[in-house]
Amino acid sequence: MAREYKLKMHNIAYKNLFGRRFRAILLLFAIMIAVALFFGLSSLTAGMEEIMAEATNDSNMKNTIDVVDSNKGMFYGTIDRSVIKVIESIPGVKNVVPRVFALVRLEDVGMTTPMSQMERTVTPEMDMLMQQMMGMMGENVNTMAGVGISDIADSVNLIGIDPNLEYITGGYPSKIVKGSIFSTSGGAIVGEMLAQNSKLDVGDKITVLCGDKQRTFYVSGIYSFGNPIQDNSIVVNIKDAQYLKGIGNNEVSSLRVISEENIDNSLISMHIKAKLPGKVSIIDHSLTASVINEQFNQFKVYEYIVIAIIVLASIGFILAITMRSITERTKEIGTLRAIGWQRTDVLRLIFIESLITTIIGSILGIILGVLLPYIFQAIIPVFFPSLIIPPMSELVKITPFMVVESIAIGCAAGIIGGMIPSIRAIRMSPVEAFKY
Repeated sequence: MAREYKLKMHNIAYKNLFGRRFRAILLLFAIMIAVALFFGLSSLTAGMEEIMAEATNDSNMKNTIDVVDSNKGMFYGTIDRSVIKVIESIPGVKNVVPRVFALVRLEDVGMTTPMSQMERTVTPEMDMLMQQMMGMMGENVNTMAGVGISDIADSVNLIGIDPNLEYITGGYPSKIVKGSIFSTSGGAIVGEMLAQNSKLDVGDKITVLCGDKQRTFYVSGIYSFGNPIQDNSIVVNIKDAQYLKGIGNNEVSSLRVISEENIDNSLISMHIKAKLPGKVSIIDHSLTASVINEQFNQFKVYEYIVIAIIVLASIGFILAITMRSITERTKEIGTLRAIGWQRTDVLRLIFIESLITTIIGSILGIILGVLLPYIFQAIIPVFFPSLIIPPMSELVKITPFMVVESIAIGCAAGIIGGMIPSIRAIRMSPVEAFKY
């Protein structure tokens, strides 16, 4: 008997939904849009959070310091490797890893780098800013006069490493996605973004040009760090990088200093500056990581505000539609009450209708939410052809919890918006309901 009663109530709910198709479609649309926007924003935020986590976890970024030439910076300056022993003697220093950096070009390789894309939209102001940024990397603006974005548009970063030291300290490469790291001189691993944009693969040969020097490498692997700067680089043996840059075997571009756990980087920085006065500059990555995290947390606060506005607006829209519907159905509710339905029965019927609508709307919203970033990526270039948009597949992250959360929010918005006016309607007596 109870089963037949439930089936009868479900049948009435289905008939009511199909009998009022326009209202049902409006409710579905409201829930779908709310869930799609929530799901799209959440997946984008989760993807960005993962990328930032990977970027700030380079060799445990919170415990790392880069030491560079105080006059010419990382890309143009050099540091004598003899200072490694001086830095290793400082209390709290765990490891010191030498690296060589250079801006290079690839021979006979068609590339689409962030710089070459930026060249399309460069303005005089941007070019001047770029010159100043390059000055911070190692050359003053006077020396770099006339060298702007257009001159380095096809350049990529070359990073020279000691594979054994990097393996011990957990540095380069963060993650090999294909192939393996080189074991001898002449091998190279390329960043995932550079490999995609340049159509490079494991086994290919590339000729690297740096000034008047060049060297051919075989690609032994493709690595990923999760951020576009490091994933747009070439990593080679430190000796190969020294040759291309034209520096001696005892010269490097920077020293990555890794501190012990719970050691304040600022204390180590003070010791390094005291032991090497005027010779080096310090880049404290713990500060960089904290700034990135702080900025991202602010972004998440804004995202939560936007999501709250979307959900509240959807509840309001659903509330307005349902109130109109309940007003139209007042006589129907009065009839049900007159033939013996209890208030809880009427409320259950409306709950079933709302639940069916919200589940369907939430599922459609999730499908739209998955497609939304890619739709924007396809549409935005039509209106803003000069805007650089990174691939959405690298920015979005979808998890099972996110799907459940989106369905829960969609159902909550639909049920709350549908039940509030219903409670008011069922409080009427059957006689009063027939007056409408």
